[in-house]
Amino acid sequence: MNTYSLNNISLIEFRQFLSDIGCREVECSDGGHEKWTKEG
Repeated sequence: MNTYSLNNISLIEFRQFLSDIGCREVECSDGGHEKWTKEG
């Protein structure tokens, strides 16, 4: 994925994209760091 195209995507849209492609959130810390995983 080209990182140049990520600068205009909201966090909500990016989370939705991750969910749509089959990723799931496995951990979220108090500092806002998230971990996502995808099987396969």
